[in-house]
Amino acid sequence: MNNMTQLTRSWLYAAGVPDSQLAWISTALLVAASLLMAWLVSELLRWIAGNLIARLVGSTLTHLDDHLLSPKVLRRAIMLVAALLLRFTLPVAVVQYDALVTWVSDGCALAVVITAVTTVCALIAGAYGYFHERDRHQAGALYNLNQTLQLLTWLVGIVIGISILFHRSPLYVLSGIGASAAVLMLVFRDTILGFVAGIQLNLNDMVHPGDWICAPKFGINGIVEKVGLTTVKVRNYDMSTVTVPPYSLFTESFQNWKSMQSLNARRIMRSVCIDADSVGFMSADQLSGLVSEPWMEGVDTSVRQVNLTVFRRWLEWTLQRWPSSVNDRENERYIFSMVRELQPTPQGIPVEIYMFTDRTAWADYERVQADVTDHVIAMVGEFGLRVYQAPAADSILALRTR
Repeated sequence: MNNMTQLTRSWLYAAGVPDSQLAWISTALLVAASLLMAWLVSELLRWIAGNLIARLVGSTLTHLDDHLLSPKVLRRAIMLVAALLLRFTLPVAVVQYDALVTWVSDGCALAVVITAVTTVCALIAGAYGYFHERDRHQAGALYNLNQTLQLLTWLVGIVIGISILFHRSPLYVLSGIGASAAVLMLVFRDTILGFVAGIQLNLNDMVHPGDWICAPKFGINGIVEKVGLTTVKVRNYDMSTVTVPPYSLFTESFQNWKSMQSLNARRIMRSVCIDADSVGFMSADQLSGLVSEPWMEGVDTSVRQVNLTVFRRWLEWTLQRWPSSVNDRENERYIFSMVRELQPTPQGIPVEIYMFTDRTAWADYERVQADVTDHVIAMVGEFGLRVYQAPAADSILALRTR
C-alpha cells in the first residue's frame, strides 16, 4: 500500500470513518482526486493553448505552425497529457483492490495509445494541410502519403493495444500477424494495390485532383475530385460521380486533358466534304477578282489555279487569324493550324480543318468550333465549290417526278 493511500486512510480514520468502510471511501476519494487533477491540468493546458500558444503562432511569419499547432492538434495533445496523468495516478488510487488494478492499468494504457495515435494523425493531417495550402496541385501527390501514414499509425496503435490487452510483447503480436499474412493480404488487397498504384500515378504525374480525364471503359468523363488510397473520385459532366480503384487507372489507358488546360489550347479538327464534280480550274476573271486579297500574296495568277487549291489557301490564312486561334511558336511542334486534304471517298474530297483555340471551356469551345465550320461551309460557294450532301428523300422524289 502506497503512502498516499495510507495517509488518506489515516485521515478518514481520524475523522471517524469505520474500518469496514475505509477501503472504498479512501479509494473513491483518490479516484476523484486523480480525475480532478487530470481535469485541472487539462483546463490549464487549454488556457495556455488558447492564449499563449495561439498568440505565439499568430505572430510568426510561417504558416507551418498554424497547421501543426492548430486547435485540433492541441486538443488531441491535451487529451494525451490527461491520459498519461491518469495512467500514473488511477492504478495507484485503486491499489487496495487487486482485481481493479490490472483492469484500470490496461484501460488507462489503452487510452494513452488511442490519444497518442489520434495526436500523431492530427499532426500528419496538419502537415498535409500546410502543403495543400501552399500548392494544391503538388499536395495531391501527398494525399496518398497522408492516408498511408495515418493508416500505419493506426496499425501500430492496434498492435500495441492488442499487446496490452493480452499482456504480450508487440513482437509476439506481430509474429502472430505474420502467420496470418495470407489472410491480411486478402483483406487489405485493395489498400495495398491502391497504395502502390497511387505512388505510380503520382511519380509519373499521371493524374491529380482538378484534372479532366476520360476513360470510357469505366464511364469516366469529368473532373477528378480526389485521388485516395483505395479510390479515385471523378465528377462527370452529367453531374454523376464515378469512383474507381487507382490500380484500374494505372493498368488501363485513360485520357488526361491536363496539358490542354495548362497550355490553354484545345484542338478543333473537323472535315468538310467537297463535291469532286465542283473541283476545276478558275477562270481569269475569277482570279483577277481575288488578286487584291491579302491571302493571295505570292500566288502566280498567270498560271491556271484550281479552285480547291485557292480555297485551301484562303482557309489556312483565315484559321491562322481567327480571333481565338492559338499558334504557339514555343510549342509549334504540337500547337499549330493547317488545312489538309484526306483520301477521296465516295462522299467527296474531305478537307480537314486542324487548329487550336484558347476557348477551352466546353460551351465556348463548341461555339467556336461551330462558328469556324459554319464560316467554311458558307464560303465554299465563293470559290465555285459545293459541299457534298447525300440526297434526302424529297430530293430523290423530285428527280423522279421530272
